[in-house]
Amino acid sequence: MFNSFIKNDVETVELLNTNSNPENPTESIAGINEASIIWNQNLKMLDLFKQAPDKLTFDIPVLRELFHLREKGLKHLKQYVITGDLAFVDSVSSTNLKIKNLPPIKYWLYFNENPKPELTGENDTIQTVSTTIWYDSLWQVTARHHAAFYRQSTIDYAGNAHGAVEDYFMNGTLQMKGFYSRGIKDGHFFYYNENGTYSSYGLYINDNPSGTWRFFDHAGLKSYDMAYTKEGPRYLDGWNKEGVQTLTSGNGYLTFYHPGYAVSDSGGVSLGMKQGLWIGYHPDKSPYYREWYENGILKTGKSRDTINAIFIYDKIYQEPRFPGGKEAWIAYIKSNLKYPENVSDSLVPPTIFYHLTVNEKGVITYAEPIRRYGFGFEKEAEKLLNDTLVLEPAVLRGQLDRGQTYTVFDFSTIRNSK
Repeated sequence: MFNSFIKNDVETVELLNTNSNPENPTESIAGINEASIIWNQNLKMLDLFKQAPDKLTFDIPVLRELFHLREKGLKHLKQYVITGDLAFVDSVSSTNLKIKNLPPIKYWLYFNENPKPELTGENDTIQTVSTTIWYDSLWQVTARHHAAFYRQSTIDYAGNAHGAVEDYFMNGTLQMKGFYSRGIKDGHFFYYNENGTYSSYGLYINDNPSGTWRFFDHAGLKSYDMAYTKEGPRYLDGWNKEGVQTLTSGNGYLTFYHPGYAVSDSGGVSLGMKQGLWIGYHPDKSPYYREWYENGILKTGKSRDTINAIFIYDKIYQEPRFPGGKEAWIAYIKSNLKYPENVSDSLVPPTIFYHLTVNEKGVITYAEPIRRYGFGFEKEAEKLLNDTLVLEPAVLRGQLDRGQTYTVFDFSTIRNSK
């Protein structure tokens, strides 16, 4: 009978792996229903133990809880297939974690002479170690006593996150959970407010948001859904602070709020894009900006700072950049970047992307590679990213601002200079 439990478990896993696609709900629900029937068979078999043998006295309650959680997980998965709402995927993950934390079965279920070994992830050829990393309020690596967040993850030899990653507020509340592949976001990600409610969730593919994401306000109320398409991001549906839907299938209007529910932004949306007049406010409710859009494109904007100075602009945001632009940066790299010494000729020269934070004066205050390669490449790149390098600062709605950007170091262009 216990061998039947194992056989049924294997069958349900195979069914769920091939039947959890919201794009094909009829077939998927049929597979989930079939898996549910199998687990009900397990429950019926378990009910046959009116008086459990001594060896199974401890295991029967554990198995009963296991079957209950399996059935609960199937219900969550079924709701995901019906609605496409990733909150149900999160619920499945939580249920699976409860299953993982159940006490181990004491009576061995495999009746071979040599027990079946547990999987240990040995098929993953990338060796990793567990680590905790501390971040400040801007998500820059810092010391623990300056931290606003911390991350628990596994990293590869170069320091890239690889595998499941969880970020926490300093009070221990979960802030994010997701999956990285050598420093690249890849899979479903869930973000949370400090009060434990959702902030947003959706799918990353190769570090880019994909499909439909749902966003929530600071209290965890639904705010809007965004579709990431080849043509760009498009608003789908939206709700105001009372929960009333004001945007349907990309048409209507949206209202966003500061903490405390003072309005921060509001305006019209047509075909998923901003349309017509949008108005913004500072947290103290004083006017911040007025902008006019046509088919999602900003035509003109006027903003005010906190001392009521006025700025006119036709672009919401301009990233920090190297004086002279991209061509000047490439020339600067070729003239100043050095190839690491003692690197094997068989090693393919990497292209390393850096995430930079630049203050209002154009000074780089933080630099972190998206993916580390080691062998001294990051050391050479960071020699150029020092406080003597002054960039043109970011401009937000016509006003100088702290900003973030990316820059690239292509070592293949200087390989012959090593």
